Amino acid sequence: MTRAVVVGAGITGACVTYHLARLGVRVHCLDTGQGSRGENTSAVSFARLSAFQQPTATRFRLAAAGIAEHRRLAGTLAPAAWWHPGGSMAWGLPDLTEHTERLRSWGYRVRWTDAAHAGSALDPGVRFTDPRAPVAVLPDEGWVDAPTLIGVLLAAAGDTGRATVEVARATTVVLRDGRVAGVRCADGREVQADAVVNAAGPGAATLAASAGAPLDSALADRSSLVADLLTSARPPRHVLRGPTLHVRGAGRGRLRVRSDQVDTSLAAGVPVPELVEDLLVRVRRMLPRATDATVARAVVATAVFPRRGHPCAGALPAVPGYHELVTNSGVTLGPLIGRLVAEELVTGQTDPLLYDCRPQDARVRTTSGRSPSPVPPS
Repeated sequence: MTRAVVVGAGITGACVTYHLARLGVRVHCLDTGQGSRGENTSAVSFARLSAFQQPTATRFRLAAAGIAEHRRLAGTLAPAAWWHPGGSMAWGLPDLTEHTERLRSWGYRVRWTDAAHAGSALDPGVRFTDPRAPVAVLPDEGWVDAPTLIGVLLAAAGDTGRATVEVARATTVVLRDGRVAGVRCADGREVQADAVVNAAGPGAATLAASAGAPLDSALADRSSLVADLLTSARPPRHVLRGPTLHVRGAGRGRLRVRSDQVDTSLAAGVPVPELVEDLLVRVRRMLPRATDATVARAVVATAVFPRRGHPCAGALPAVPGYHELVTNSGVTLGPLIGRLVAEELVTGQTDPLLYDCRPQDARVRTTSGRSPSPVPPS
């Protein structure tokens, strides 16, 4: 393996580009050109690191390994300005005890406290409606500044002398004699390569179809209204997962917020301006010190992910040289599956963590009519 093209410069594309370059592959990463790198999904996701609400032990192991990979990467690329491992707190959620005790049984660090202690000692300034409410504290979680991480990864890949990043839209996977020969861009150019990694996010299905590997029926999408707020209040120390609102810091004087209930209204067609006002009301109720909060940006972020819940990560044997990297929770999983897909591409060996993530299985299981397990929003 000497040359690879990675389509997509979001979190997963940047991660696989970085690891391919470190493994000695000449890699050409094609940014979509839709704004800043990762703007389609990575930069506007809630971007928390979490293994919470994983329905199976297999998905939990993948998420927990993803968090551990962030810690390892932060040590390799120090100082890690993108990494904010402050922990998270959850309360008032359906089946909270069941989810939390299942995590504990799988070896995840969890401790219980009550709202009175959480609001006075752990994260002063958070208002809980019931001071006796149980609060689950998950100390290994946190959040990620995805655009900063993407920039660091691509710069480090470039420093190897083996990676090139350019703004260009790949439209077609080029095949010759039944195997990958590169990609064709919207401007008519052909970028030649021995392998293509499809990390195109919302454009993944179109690129897969051009390779003769239809993916549409294997994918689902979910939209979420994510708002960045400006406030003079100090951001919370933890990622907050409350019954009506999720909040995290987003840098000095900034918050990032979303709500499951607001997203339900979004799907029902309620106008976005009304939903933004709804988010502000929820913020002021949970964080009384943030009464001055104003909206810096509000975006409807749409994530595309495999219906079965597991990522599509790795080679598709039916199309030699074609690899996929399509996933839910891309911020949590990106560094891990980016490294594992790069290693598989170079060595031909699949890590056991990817055994349930093979792209061919996503297609087979979708057409068999099996219903996927639900996955939480990232």
